[in-house]
Amino acid sequence: SNAEAQAQMIAAKKLLFAANAGENDRLYGSITSSDIAEKLSAAVGFEVDRRRIELEHGLRDLGIHDITIRLMSEVTAKFQVAVVREGEDWSAAETRAIAKAAKAQEAAAA
Repeated sequence: SNAEAQAQMIAAKKLLFAANAGENDRLYGSITSSDIAEKLSAAVGFEVDRRRIELEHGLRDLGIHDITIRLMSEVTAKFQVAVVREGEDWSAAETRAIAKAAKAQEAAAA
């Protein structure tokens, strides 16, 4: 189906958003489903309806976020959104994610 073809194009897409963030990696503002739909549409070459993106609230933290889009009731696709500081790239987001996970493990072990 058309929705399944679209899902395959969306699956595994990686979208990068540069944002201003404070010292604790919290954004000044947020990345909304509209922002994500706009960038995803540009990446895949067809219009993506923001209402199909399953996001309860905007992204307010730096990091890599797994996002689901529901194209039809039974057709979904997962893709990733990395929110980084201005000038950073995807590898910076991955490095931050690894460091965060290590910190969480240390805290759990303590």
